[in-house]
Amino acid sequence: MPLLVRKSVAVGPFRFNLSKSGLGISAGVKGLRVGTGPRGNYVHMGHGGLYYRKSLKPPQKSSKTHEFDQTANASPSSSQHDWEEGVNALELAPANAEQIVAEINEKLARIILWPFVASLTIAIALLAYDQSGLIAMASALAIGCALTYLAMSHDEVRRSVVILYDLELDARDAFEKFSQEFEKTAACKKAWNIRNTNSTSDWKRNAGAGNLVDRQSASLGFGSPSIIKTNIEPPCIKGGAQDIYFYPDLVLLVQGSKAGAISYTSLKLEWGATIFVETESVPTDSQIIGHTWRYVNKNGNPDRRFNNNYQIPEVRYPTMTLKSSSGLEKVLHLSSVSNTRELSKALDAQTETARRNIHRSEPEAVERIAT
Repeated sequence: MPLLVRKSVAVGPFRFNLSKSGLGISAGVKGLRVGTGPRGNYVHMGHGGLYYRKSLKPPQKSSKTHEFDQTANASPSSSQHDWEEGVNALELAPANAEQIVAEINEKLARIILWPFVASLTIAIALLAYDQSGLIAMASALAIGCALTYLAMSHDEVRRSVVILYDLELDARDAFEKFSQEFEKTAACKKAWNIRNTNSTSDWKRNAGAGNLVDRQSASLGFGSPSIIKTNIEPPCIKGGAQDIYFYPDLVLLVQGSKAGAISYTSLKLEWGATIFVETESVPTDSQIIGHTWRYVNKNGNPDRRFNNNYQIPEVRYPTMTLKSSSGLEKVLHLSSVSNTRELSKALDAQTETARRNIHRSEPEAVERIAT
């Protein structure tokens, strides 16, 4: 997919505008907006071709800069046969953009207000109907709906983190190439997140399988967590203990109401394959390499002691594993993939670009604002 970098991001009544001169912020409704920009605060009014713009008091310049921790924890050991998905995002030490991750966690922890306002509206409307009739209830509902809408807008603003990217040419090219190769992988018909595997000695009653796999559906696509307002669509993997979002400068992990981050330099992508005894429907793009039986003997023949014995397909699934030195270990089974080498190369190029941008003396690659 071509990389789409928008120049503005809306958060409730606010709009963040990115230009070559810097960042501008405005607020209001269509036809009337008040804001601030690199050339000073401004009022912008108009509709249908008639506009008025007037500069106000210049904004205060800030000398504050952001410094990010580049440290990472040691990788934990894992069992050769029994495996469980890596540590949760709470235990991952942010390897980059520590202040952004702290801001995201703070916003995720905030209570959503509008459901309480909506519930209170319904209760008051019912009480008004019992006391004064239909007109009173309609009035209460009208006022309550307006207050609920305002609460929803307020929730969106207070629970949003705005991240605007103004990528340099090398960073843009590397991230676009990675996104394109990721999109090819995401085109597979089915993906599963592997939560854990456990060896079993009861292979006879498990279609000859020596390991039991706990899996759940996963999805590969593009998007950001709902609280993050940004001008790009990052590749993402959803499903399992953590959802993973690949931004140009960091890899963000979100687990429930907590977030963590790892650097590209600590991220490793490994490919493999597994033969899976598929008890569900086989995706149309998968490769069936053989069949077994629900209850099987050592020689591969069906166990005749069971009347309800039936054949089960054996499917070859590519495996995609993401690891980091700070404890991430995410394993995916994909129904098919044809670009393993290309995706790995694109990730390596993205890692190298991110590493160069991290060590620049000035934060040229990205401009970050938290509302």
